[in-house]
Amino acid sequence: MKKAYLLLFLIAQSVLIFADNSSLYHRLDSAINNREQYARIKETEINKLKSSISLTTDDNIKLRIYNEIANKYYAFVYDSAMAYVEKGIRLSEKLHNQHYYFINKTHIALLFGSRGFYSEAKNILEKIDTTKRKIFRFSIFFVYFEVH
Repeated sequence: MKKAYLLLFLIAQSVLIFADNSSLYHRLDSAINNREQYARIKETEINKLKSSISLTTDDNIKLRIYNEIANKYYAFVYDSAMAYVEKGIRLSEKLHNQHYYFINKTHIALLFGSRGFYSEAKNILEKIDTTKRKIFRFSIFFVYFEVH
């Protein structure tokens, strides 16, 4: 009896696998056709953030903005994401801001990992001092998982 239920279940699953996916393909084609519009929207958001940097004199706010820009560029433009992460690292070192230093170092590791530079990403993660804050240790595990 269990075999009959299993066989029935497998047949039902195979029917679902071969179901008509034309509506999904249509949505995907539509998204691909609108990619230029999505890119313009993303660039507009990034440009607003960039212009807000010059409007503040508070370096801690600049750190937050650099982080937001890097996040927006992450899957969009690798070089620009890396440039803003490096700006964030320099400023966080200047301010002795461990929180943003950690965030930016993990961003670099994630960027390297997204490009296949796994050993470089691993080296960066191994150099991060996680003894000062337990949350850093916890976060590193997730970054290792993402990189590998």
